[in-house]
Amino acid sequence: MTTQSSAQSVISAEANPTVARQPDGLGKRVGEVAEITVLLDAKPGGAERFRQNGAKIQDDAFQYERLVGTVHDFRVTFINNDTQIIGAVTYDGDFKPYLADIFANAGPWFDEMFEGVVEGYPGRRLRTSSTGWQRRSWRPTCGTPPIRP
Repeated sequence: MTTQSSAQSVISAEANPTVARQPDGLGKRVGEVAEITVLLDAKPGGAERFRQNGAKIQDDAFQYERLVGTVHDFRVTFINNDTQIIGAVTYDGDFKPYLADIFANAGPWFDEMFEGVVEGYPGRRLRTSSTGWQRRSWRPTCGTPPIRP
């Protein structure tokens, strides 16, 4: 009986995981898995530029995602007649260390994706000006990180 009862407790804990706010920034988390989903304004012609570079961006994804190492999933989608962008990422750990990892290891890839595409994107200055750009440009949306089996 004890074994069955403890097994039921584990199943019920997994069925109702705790979703919490990131302690140090945007997004939500379940355990160590965190997410950020933001809405950004696209520059006029930005979607076309992104699509023109899409094959290279995709080819480079594996290299940069390996360098960052904490990313599970990263998506960019244009909406509202290509005037806005939804950016969504699922990763391990806290927000600030994740951003530091991105800036240190994938800055050129983000420049490749977002320069001339996202309104106000600071480019290589991202490391030093990211907080101001985030406050002005990132509109967090509702999201919940996926739950790993």
